[in-house]
Amino acid sequence: MSDNYIRQVLHSRELFLRYDQETMIRKFQLSADESYLYLPFLDRTYRICRKTGRIDTDGVECLDYNIAMTIYDILCCSKTAPVLAHQWCSLGSLQVTPSSPSDQTFLKKYETAFAGKADLLKDICAKIGGSSPSLTAGADVYWEFRLFPFLPGEPLNVFEGDWLKFGKSYGILLLIGLVFSTDWPDKLYHRFKDTVWGTIALLAIFWGSIYTLYLGLSDPFLYFRF
Repeated sequence: MSDNYIRQVLHSRELFLRYDQETMIRKFQLSADESYLYLPFLDRTYRICRKTGRIDTDGVECLDYNIAMTIYDILCCSKTAPVLAHQWCSLGSLQVTPSSPSDQTFLKKYETAFAGKADLLKDICAKIGGSSPSLTAGADVYWEFRLFPFLPGEPLNVFEGDWLKFGKSYGILLLIGLVFSTDWPDKLYHRFKDTVWGTIALLAIFWGSIYTLYLGLSDPFLYFRF
C-alpha cells in the first residue's frame, strides 16, 4: 500500500470524529461501549475507536485502504439506513475519476488468477464467510455474502468454461437440431411413415422429448420450464 493511501485513511479518521456517533449507533444498530463502536464486516468484527477514529480487528490496526474507507463511508456518508436500490450497475459505471482502473483491467487480473481454479475460489469464499446454497443456477462457484449485517446477502457467480461444460450436456441435442433443420427428416418421414420402423421412430422421438422435459423440471431458471 502506498503512502498516499495510508494518508487518506489517516485523514478519514479525523473526518470520522466530526460525525455524531450516537446517530451511527442508532442508524446501524451497532454494538458500542464508551471506547469503541463495533461493526461486523464480512467474516470479522472491526472496532472503531470513538476518541481517535482508529480501526482495528483482533487488536491489530487496520490501515487497509479498501476496508477502512468502506467502513468510514458507510458510517459517515449514509443519509439514512442504507438499502439496496434494486438497480444493476456494472463495475465500469462506478469509475469516478479518469485515473480509476478500467473494469476490464480490474476483472482480467482476477480472471487470470482463478482460471481453472474453481475449488480454490470456493475455499477462499468459505474462509471469508457467507454460504453456498443448494441451487447454484448452474454456476461452478455460487456464494452468497453478507457484507454488513444491515444489508441483504449478495451472490458471487462464476461460470468456468461454459461452452465446454454445456457443450457436453447439450452437444447431442445440438447435433440433432442441426440434422432436423435440413430436408432429410422430411424425406425419411414420407418414405417410412406407413411402416413399422417409421412408427417406432416417431414414438422414440415423442417419448424422448417427454423425458427431456421431465429432466428440466428441476432447473432453477423458470424459462427453461416452458
